[in-house]
Amino acid sequence: MKHACSLCVLIALVWLFSGCKKEDAEKSDVTFDVLDSAVLDVSRYSSGHTSTISVWSKCAQACEINKASIEHVKSVVLRTAEVNLKYPNGQNFDFLDRLTLYAVTAEGNKRIVLAATDVVPRGATTLKLVPTKEDLTAYLQPGRYYIIPYLEVNQPSQNLAELQLQYDVRAQQL
Repeated sequence: MKHACSLCVLIALVWLFSGCKKEDAEKSDVTFDVLDSAVLDVSRYSSGHTSTISVWSKCAQACEINKASIEHVKSVVLRTAEVNLKYPNGQNFDFLDRLTLYAVTAEGNKRIVLAATDVVPRGATTLKLVPTKEDLTAYLQPGRYYIIPYLEVNQPSQNLAELQLQYDVRAQQL
């Protein structure tokens, strides 16, 4: 009888621990890339901050496609960022000396540099930006995030410019 009870306890422990291992295997890391874009309307070419731009993120959709959960994403890192000048046609970035894009939380209480460039090649219509190394999880999780462009220009103008931001982030979930 003692051996039967010991055997039952042993079987229960084996079953319990094998169940835990299965759960741990299901919680493996999920890493995926998200390609996204945003249109940045710059109402005037003058140095300083422009209007805050609200952008809907594709992170939640990418999580769903990758069978992940946006609420459980532990890190989001910007891998690449570039800006194309879409409007006015035929224009280039010669009016610009520096461009910095800030990411702002939905509450507006925290701001970090998202990406920037200190070198603007003459005649360029596309700028490759240096991405931040900061974790962007708090900025992208709500689904909507905010960008504030900061421009340093060498030729002020009253023209409207439309910039197309394209970027790639890597998200990781536990």
